[in-house]
Amino acid sequence: MVCHRCLAGPNRGLGAGFGNVISVDCRVGTRLGYPLAMMRKVTVKNVALLSTIAAFGLAACAGEDIEPPPGGDGPVAGEDYEVNRSDLAYDTAPDVSVEALLADSDAMNTFGFELLAHMNAKAVEAGGADNLLISPLSIRSAFGMLYAGTAGTGQAALASVMGFDPAGDPHAAANARYLGLMGRVGANDEGDFLDFSLANSLWGAPDFPVKASFLDTMAVNYDAGLNLLDFAADPEKARGVINGWVEHETNDLIKELFPQGSIHGGTKLALVNALYIKTTWSEQFLPEATREEDFTLADGTVVQTDTMNGTMGGYYVTHAYGDDETMIVAELPTYQDSIRFGVAMAASPGAALTFDKADLDGALGGLRSQLLRVSLPKFKGELSEPDIKDDLAELGLAEFFAAPDLSALTDSLKGYEIDAVVHKTVLDVREEGFEGAAATGITVGETSAPEFVEVDVDQPFVYWVRDVSSGAFIFLGTFEAPTSP
Repeated sequence: MVCHRCLAGPNRGLGAGFGNVISVDCRVGTRLGYPLAMMRKVTVKNVALLSTIAAFGLAACAGEDIEPPPGGDGPVAGEDYEVNRSDLAYDTAPDVSVEALLADSDAMNTFGFELLAHMNAKAVEAGGADNLLISPLSIRSAFGMLYAGTAGTGQAALASVMGFDPAGDPHAAANARYLGLMGRVGANDEGDFLDFSLANSLWGAPDFPVKASFLDTMAVNYDAGLNLLDFAADPEKARGVINGWVEHETNDLIKELFPQGSIHGGTKLALVNALYIKTTWSEQFLPEATREEDFTLADGTVVQTDTMNGTMGGYYVTHAYGDDETMIVAELPTYQDSIRFGVAMAASPGAALTFDKADLDGALGGLRSQLLRVSLPKFKGELSEPDIKDDLAELGLAEFFAAPDLSALTDSLKGYEIDAVVHKTVLDVREEGFEGAAATGITVGETSAPEFVEVDVDQPFVYWVRDVSSGAFIFLGTFEAPTSP
């Protein structure tokens, strides 16, 4: 038996189905033994986009039955609280067309790119680019619940910034995307697996009236009820309970989602999403092939960082865009090739990576199966500053945050505001595969051989995790410089 959480398991041989052979050299060795004369090397010396689109799942061991995760509500670490939940059953077969699901995922990805670009531009303006990592899937899930309770101009603002379709059913689409990801969770006898989970929860004050219609939407599409917490009596205890739920749902990877002071006596509602993923590469890197190698920063400085090396089947394309620019894009498959980790870099050494989402979409559409020789930094990406409220306000939600129309959520005539929007992420990329988690919280308060191509990922890059079926980006990040473990 091999425990999923340990990423254990033997290395596997090259899988079938890969035609030509391309080597993505992010510093990967000649594991399959093809002679160097058969290689064609493309060295990338500029900003690279590394994208991983992944699902989060249940911890289990090979051979064990994998069951859907429990709903977002329920006791945490022995805490006892009342749950107000609709009598309507969770919908395990939402009526969502493939076209509607793909359109919703594309809109979510557009939002993710815009948010990451905005955050990166602010970092550059403040003195230099920074390593960033966000989860569009987690943020959109939390705001999807809030969207169900909004009306009027507030709902229109959320639809515009987040990409919700007012004429469609984004809640059913979110549920269909989740069920699709959960359908790929599994393991084989060789120790390969995909472990994924996503949970949503609502935490409300006992004196905060919530409409039955809103609770119906939460139960049917988000498998969540309203957990009652007395924020006024003991806000720190309430904060601890919610943070404990997040830790549990993310396998202890996300701690202290809500920092001290973010939940107070005037808090009336908290909407929280948590997701977790752990999976193995289809072809694992050999630990003994990991070594310190050069990584060139954006300013030309060369530093040393641990770099994994290996050969594996994957996907590759060189894509022309803009006036005369070309990018290199490669994706590495994981268990059953349902989740891929991708990297995009400018083809000319030293050139800036200036593509947008439309350019990347064009490249992803041209990916072809190849044998890749990969040299890739071993790294952990995360978002160091969890407060993203200002970033979202600057994208167009400032007025909504100050005076949200929550008339579809509550009958209360009191004035409310969005107090906090917090977001934490972590993605640990290593030889066996990768493990990651993300959480988003929103609080509402009262107003107040064959031919190879080598790709060296040895300078700043952007990375992502992508669900192949729906096209949804689960993570988006930037890697500007190696950090100490």
